[in-house]
Amino acid sequence: MVTIRRHPVPTDSYDPKRPLNDLLVAQLDHFKHIAKNLPSEVRSTVPAEPSHEDREGVDRFIAAVTGVHVSRKKATPRLVAKPPRRKQSMTLDIAAAAEETGTKDKPAQSNSQGKPKSKATRGDAGSSKQ
Repeated sequence: MVTIRRHPVPTDSYDPKRPLNDLLVAQLDHFKHIAKNLPSEVRSTVPAEPSHEDREGVDRFIAAVTGVHVSRKKATPRLVAKPPRRKQSMTLDIAAAAEETGTKDKPAQSNSQGKPKSKATRGDAGSSKQ
């Protein structure tokens, strides 16, 4: 197997003091909102809200709030039985009502082809006597 050689990573490529990008600023604002809604006993374990310039403080704050949420126990969901389905007796009621009104006496006229029938026949349309 061929060995793949990599160039060494320069030490100056990582800058821990670089400014926060927009994604991290939005994430910090979101985590500040989450930290405000935590119960007071849990909120005391989270570090103070850092400013946008303190990148290491932001990292610690996000890690602490994430750790709190991961470690919190979630309530176990309760299993609830579905209510029994009611029998649908509507079809019998409709059929009984139809028999009472007498709609079954006359069969409905239906056109099987779906087109209106023309009164004119083929021979009448072509010839006209004057």
